[in-house]
Amino acid sequence: MFVPKKDGKLRLCVDYRKLNDITIKNRYPLPNITELRDRLSRAKIFTALDLRDGYHLIRIAKGEEWKTAFRSRYGHYEYTVMPFGLTNAPATFQELINNVLRAHLDIFVIAYLDDILVYSETLEDHVEHVKTVLRALEQFNLRLKPEKCEFHKTKVNFLGYVVGADGVQMSEEKIQVIKDWPTPTTVVQIQSFLGFLNFNRQFIKDFSDIAIPLTKLTRKDVPFKWSKEAGNAFQTLKKASIEPPCFRIFQAGHPLRFETDASDLALGGCASQLHEGKWHPIAYYSRKFSGPEERYDVHDKELLAIVACLQHWRVYAESCSELTIYTDHKNLVNFTTTKVLNRRQVRWSELLGQYKFKIVYTPGKENGRADALSRRPDIAGTKEVIDTAILKVNKDGSLGPTKTLNAILHIGNNVPEELQEAIIQQHHDDPVHGHPGITRTMELIRRNYEFPGMKEKVTSFITKCADCQKNKHDTHAPYGEMQALELPTEPWADISMDFVTGLPVSRDPATNTGYNAILVVIDRFTKQAEYIPFRNDFTAVHLAHIINDRIIRHHGIPKSIISDRDKLFTSNFWTTLLAAIGTKRKLSTAFHPQTDGQTERTNRTMKAYLRIYVNHQQTNWVSLLPMAQMAYNNKLSESTGQTPFYANHGRHPNLFTRTLPSQKTESSYRHSRGAEGST
Repeated sequence: MFVPKKDGKLRLCVDYRKLNDITIKNRYPLPNITELRDRLSRAKIFTALDLRDGYHLIRIAKGEEWKTAFRSRYGHYEYTVMPFGLTNAPATFQELINNVLRAHLDIFVIAYLDDILVYSETLEDHVEHVKTVLRALEQFNLRLKPEKCEFHKTKVNFLGYVVGADGVQMSEEKIQVIKDWPTPTTVVQIQSFLGFLNFNRQFIKDFSDIAIPLTKLTRKDVPFKWSKEAGNAFQTLKKASIEPPCFRIFQAGHPLRFETDASDLALGGCASQLHEGKWHPIAYYSRKFSGPEERYDVHDKELLAIVACLQHWRVYAESCSELTIYTDHKNLVNFTTTKVLNRRQVRWSELLGQYKFKIVYTPGKENGRADALSRRPDIAGTKEVIDTAILKVNKDGSLGPTKTLNAILHIGNNVPEELQEAIIQQHHDDPVHGHPGITRTMELIRRNYEFPGMKEKVTSFITKCADCQKNKHDTHAPYGEMQALELPTEPWADISMDFVTGLPVSRDPATNTGYNAILVVIDRFTKQAEYIPFRNDFTAVHLAHIINDRIIRHHGIPKSIISDRDKLFTSNFWTTLLAAIGTKRKLSTAFHPQTDGQTERTNRTMKAYLRIYVNHQQTNWVSLLPMAQMAYNNKLSESTGQTPFYANHGRHPNLFTRTLPSQKTESSYRHSRGAEGST
């Protein structure tokens, strides 16, 4: 069949698939396009050459013409020169062109099949370089297409790119094709669209992350259903392709930096280099996480982003004068000196050891290029979000005149729309609150604020909270029929106790004592909790001293204690002690810790809190316990309708909350402002 060329002529194409299947493959390598492009870093003047019927300049080996035979209605034909469609044709032609230009390759000329580019730093040198290349082509009887050649240009089209002194861009032809691309209606059309963009994905920041809704539709086990998310991804990719950046070309021996980042589903990076005192991007890179990689914790995902970028840009990393890697994950700064590593991190550490670089922490808002990987504003720092929202409201005057961010005037229950999400975030994400659930978050907010649709907005925010999804687990269904425990009648008369064990050693910053367990004590009446650092080697005597100091000294002797059958709770010393002070011991059913459901739930809440706020080495949990305890005791209890702190003290605790004052202080604020005006 005949296929039209760009110039309107026809090209004869023959189906040689059967012949190609039994042909011994020529493994002569084709050049890497990125490596060819990087040869142009210092070039200012270009000439692009295109050979006329390049394949047809190579003869078929004598006696082998019959292998190219084909027939048509006009008869039987055999090629005497190399046709298109043969599996070894590209390798054979590349070997020829390399031999023709070998003396000059990568000095002032590069070639990819029949596309040849001559490049120079000055016009005078360029004239001589072009003459040299033309003489070499003439010597081997290789002819050019004058209409497709461009001589002595500052910008030329080469291999689908626009190459110039300023760098590399996508060609206008490709941009127009993408601009006119219709919305896909089938899986095949999605595959065609993604395949076309894949060639230019290096120009599209976060390509892999953006394309996830589209790639999901190409799976065999997913029925094709065009969704709003897929439509947004399609339009975002089109827009990014229509307005691509201009990449500078990598220069060996110059400083280089990578900006890396990871989201829940993908990783990405931006490579930049210093040109004329400014940092310019030279390439983007992104890819989806594999199934197992999606389950990595945040630290390992961010570290994998660094490893992947180093592997992808290995040539750049090895040939630059200085490499700096910027990340928005602070714990990675000291990774190269960390002594405690898991097996995966050990493998990565060995790979990173091959390179010389330094890691620099930069907040996400400053790590702009890489941080666009699905970064949700609602998980950013609380103070940053609130301050930004307030500044935005103040600019349009909706809050009236204010002198400081802390002096905000709310009118009635009208919390501005711009501040509602910031308020929700502060009362959910702040360590002093510890990521409570929907009901408890609403109770915290209602102490100071009211606004329409609060429940829907709080529910939406919490169901999207990445930390809650990763660190909190669904509670189990009831385990058979259980007999209810006797209800307590007064504070701290009936308590429950349990241990959380198997923790990494953490030292008390005040005493430097190391702990590896937590003793949890719960007042069954008010639900107040005490989180006490503990050690696995403590005896029942140690336990008795702790209970006397932390519980009895403040609340008196309890009437009963519920616990599991830990060896300390069943020891002779502990049994004798409880009998002596008149405390009834209630042990849970063997191998059934759910008997004490209150303590089990408290333990889950505490563990979730620590998982969210603990450092990567998990060695600072002792210093977090007081805040975790306060966060739990300040959460609304569904069984009592009060917070444990309020049930014990008759008031809410005074806590440091940033930026946003209570609506209930409105009248006093107005009064103080009026007094200032009258003086």
